[in-house]
Amino acid sequence: MKSIINQIFSGELGNGEKIGVSKEYKRLNGQLEKLINKIKLYLPEDCAEKILWDLDFLQRAVEAEACAYNFEQGFKLGLQLGAEAFF
Repeated sequence: MKSIINQIFSGELGNGEKIGVSKEYKRLNGQLEKLINKIKLYLPEDCAEKILWDLDFLQRAVEAEACAYNFEQGFKLGLQLGAEAFF
């Protein structure tokens, strides 16, 4: 069995593209898509695409930042727990 460190560095673990999403994530994403389609109906056609593109970009940036921060904090906590358990 490969060590967890080797799996992380080889890209087998910790790679966001390889991590699936939950059913709840898919459900919420579907609701978001429906809402965006409703918003399109109320925006001027000439600027709707730009506004929704900007909204989508910012939403994904916020989500990515939250995920990265949560990973960082979890990793630090894991290191602290490991250090406390073994020292």
